[in-house]
Amino acid sequence: MNRITKSILVAVFIAAALIVILLKSTASIAFAHAEIDTCTPAINGTVATAPDKLTCTTTEALDPKGSSLSVFDAAGTSVDKGDSAVDLNDADRKTISVSLDTSKMKDGVYTVKWKTLSADDGDDADGSFTFTMGAAQTTAMAQGVDMAAAAKYCTDNGGTVTTRYPTYNTNAEQSQWLRLAGSRDFCVFYSEADSTGFKSQIEIALDTLYTDQPTLAVLAYLEPVSMPPFTGANPSTLYCNKLGGTDIWGGMNNAAGGGWVTDAPDSATNFQVVGMCVFPDMSAIDSWGLTYKANGVVRGTDLSKVIRYQPSALPNVFLSGSSQPAVSAVDKTLTKADNKSSVMLNVGDTLSIALDSNPSTGFSWQVAQDDKAVLAPLGDSQFALPAGTTPVPGAGGTQTFSFQAVGKGQTTLTLIYIRPWEKSVTPTPDDTFTVTVTVQ
Repeated sequence: MNRITKSILVAVFIAAALIVILLKSTASIAFAHAEIDTCTPAINGTVATAPDKLTCTTTEALDPKGSSLSVFDAAGTSVDKGDSAVDLNDADRKTISVSLDTSKMKDGVYTVKWKTLSADDGDDADGSFTFTMGAAQTTAMAQGVDMAAAAKYCTDNGGTVTTRYPTYNTNAEQSQWLRLAGSRDFCVFYSEADSTGFKSQIEIALDTLYTDQPTLAVLAYLEPVSMPPFTGANPSTLYCNKLGGTDIWGGMNNAAGGGWVTDAPDSATNFQVVGMCVFPDMSAIDSWGLTYKANGVVRGTDLSKVIRYQPSALPNVFLSGSSQPAVSAVDKTLTKADNKSSVMLNVGDTLSIALDSNPSTGFSWQVAQDDKAVLAPLGDSQFALPAGTTPVPGAGGTQTFSFQAVGKGQTTLTLIYIRPWEKSVTPTPDDTFTVTVTVQ
């Protein structure tokens, strides 16, 4: 064998050795962990009825001593039978399963938590995924919403998926509650604990949270309007009704009560019965969370930061365009002493201006300037004699104008005291009333 031949053989040997090393290294990188590959029920899939077993295959052979599957419902309650095991009849040791207690399973989202220990290299891994049981929800939004993806979106943003059941008569003893058909999944968000350990919360329907299209529930949260007057009834119900939603069970005058109920009892982390404000488009959000937001208090978390619907501009569904004026929580009345002043209102508030007037002289107050998209007139002005005055010809009284704040912005409201037919007459400063109105 000559020197050239020996050199070639050495080079070939070295190249082969490098290829072997490279292949081993690549295999080590590609299969460092035994990951979940496929499952039945399918990962993020939906099944019509409760399966009696969950079975998964993995990317590597499993060590039975460190590999397991666990299944939990939306409330965090285990629904498996605790018999998770690697299939020893599988020569590849890539199959693992766990039996499910179908008596504990109802329609909703289930979370699977898995742990694996690779038999090949001893590396461990863990993770989770969800599957949904039951017919797809029939709300207008859910028809186009991947509920498994919505559940993951909820948990990824710090929420907890909770399955709730519509239930009537919750003002009675629990044994007398009437559970109605169906269920719905909600995402609940908790605030940080305060000094007493209390955590406020807010819940929103899972499909309402996840859709990237506008919904009435989300717009109601983003566009809070003033509260209606407190009449002794539940203020959250009044506010929900004002917005066109409802959380009433069994009719307006029914005292039996009702709400969306979990199987878990009341605790620091669970409200067993929650009133949900459900809108005509079937979007839903808890009534108290919505009501607190209207009063400037954020419960749980600021949903505007976690909802998928992120508009560049709000459509102002609840702020303007209503054919009927909203009931005001604030009624401000200004007089001549408030001339040239400024006033701050919230959408839904009413503003009244009462000025001395004597129509018998032909003079009356007229609106000369106003942005009706911000401050809308509530009918014609009203004239009234002073209380206790006997009507006599030529008597003066008070002319009152009423307006409602209907849209955010600022306007200069100007009233002038003139004879309407004297078009060329310029009112004097004493015959002019001006106020700057800012609506927030």
